[in-house]
Amino acid sequence: MDVQTIVDEARLRSGNSVEPYLWIDAEWVKYLNEAQNEACRVGYLIRDSETSAICNIATVDGIRSYAYDSRIIKIITAKISTDTWYLQQITRDQLDNRYPNWLGTTVKTKPRYFTLGYQSGKITLYAKPGAVYTVNMTVYRNPTAQITTTTMSGQTPEIDSYYHPFLIDHMLYRAFLKPGAETYDRGKSTEHFQLWNKFLNQLKREKIAFEDNQGTIGLHKAFR
Repeated sequence: MDVQTIVDEARLRSGNSVEPYLWIDAEWVKYLNEAQNEACRVGYLIRDSETSAICNIATVDGIRSYAYDSRIIKIITAKISTDTWYLQQITRDQLDNRYPNWLGTTVKTKPRYFTLGYQSGKITLYAKPGAVYTVNMTVYRNPTAQITTTTMSGQTPEIDSYYHPFLIDHMLYRAFLKPGAETYDRGKSTEHFQLWNKFLNQLKREKIAFEDNQGTIGLHKAFR
C-alpha cells in the first residue's frame, strides 16, 4: 500500500473521509511513522547488511570505538569485509575477565571481537585496529527514511506490505486522542490501541520463537 492509500483508509475508518478533514495529512503521516518505527523495534521487521551508510563502518588506525547509525535497533553480526569469518561478540565483563588490560594496551592488530557494552550507541572492537578496515554489520533497523507529506502516492512504508494494514490501528488510536469535540473519542482510541497492542504482542511472540530456533527472521506469518 502506498502512503496515500493508507491515509485514505485511515480517514475512511475514522468516519472523516470527505473534506473538511479533521486530521490533516501531516498528522496522519506522523502517526504512520510512529507505527512503522514501533513495529520495527518490536518485531525486527527490517534486516539489512547491504545499506552501506548504515551497515558499514570504516575503522581508523588505533581507534577502538565507533558510533553506529541511530537507525540501527540491533547488531546481529559484524565482520571485516575482506574476511570470511565473523567477529565474535563479547560482553564488557568477558573482555575484562579475559583481557584485564584491554583498555590500556597499545597493541594494534586486526580485531577479533566486538562488544556493545562499553559505550552507549557505539560498537567497540578488540584489539584496536592496526589499519583501515571496513566493518560490515548485519542489523535490524528502522526505515532508512521517515515518510513525508510530499507526493504521498509515491511513497511506501519500507516494511513488508503484508503489515501495512495493521499500522492503521496505531494511526486511529492516536487520532482519536486529538483534543476537540469532533476528534477526541476515548472509547474508539482504546479499541484501536487494543488491536494495535495485539499485533505488537504477536510480533514479540514470533520474534522470540525465531530467536529460540536460531532462525533468520523474515516475514512473520502469524496473521496469515
